[in-house]
Amino acid sequence: MQNYTADPCSAVAPLVRAMECIPEGENEDGLHGSSASLFSSIRNLNPAFGGTETDKQEAPLKDLKQRLESFLSCGWLTKQEYQQHADFLATYHSDSSIGANGKFALRELEKELDSIEEKKSAQPAPQSWSDMFMSTLGISTSKPGSSGPQARTSFSPLANATNRSANGATNPSPPTIVSPGDLSNVLSGEDVAELFVETCFFARLGFVQPPCCMSCTYREALRGSLPNEQCDRWVVWRRDAGKTFDPSNNADLGKNALVVQCRSARRLIAGKTVEGYRWDDKKRVLRRRTKGI
Repeated sequence: MQNYTADPCSAVAPLVRAMECIPEGENEDGLHGSSASLFSSIRNLNPAFGGTETDKQEAPLKDLKQRLESFLSCGWLTKQEYQQHADFLATYHSDSSIGANGKFALRELEKELDSIEEKKSAQPAPQSWSDMFMSTLGISTSKPGSSGPQARTSFSPLANATNRSANGATNPSPPTIVSPGDLSNVLSGEDVAELFVETCFFARLGFVQPPCCMSCTYREALRGSLPNEQCDRWVVWRRDAGKTFDPSNNADLGKNALVVQCRSARRLIAGKTVEGYRWDDKKRVLRRRTKGI
């Protein structure tokens, strides 16, 4: 057996061998599925390696276990990563049973947890779904009470958007399928929240696209009313229904989202062409007819 004691530098050989076994497909946080084997290799290191840290205060097993549980609950560790670390700690029965090699291995685990905590804490707080939706629609989050014409129009009722064009001017025949930014001057925060709730509602029911607005759904399903083929309320559609509204990909959301009037959504679902748009149910995309074809 090779003697690593003779050469202090050779003590890193087991660690190098362990790292060579780490899969290349690490995630962006640098985490991997070989943590347990890595620390198992570290446990075999000669205690002389890293001896300058022997006087440091080691984290007790209980504290490390609590940190692992906390990281798991925060989503900082996957269940697999948590289990690998937990299995590693389970090899020690108590703090008193930890030898010099074990203390070094535990310090390495503590360093890794410190690194994860530092990296995750430095990241900006995740955007809420409602904030993401507001941002996707290009809507200002200004509060009521602001002065000026923009403040007055930004909190107009949602249905009023039907007789406004993109710049807020009166339009006798405005489009019923528009980009989110075209309605930013007439949608308030409450309006956007309403659209967000309706979008989530239909998605939870398994609809690829909202077939109509929530108000019509209620009247027709619970009250037995006839369909309102002229309803001018708005719903949010996706150009490509294969792409989800994901806060981590906010840049692409604005391009994928469209705001569609309820009456036009009904016609699109029925296979009709509306303002150059046609719903491809098979491929789940909203196609726009090219001019001149």
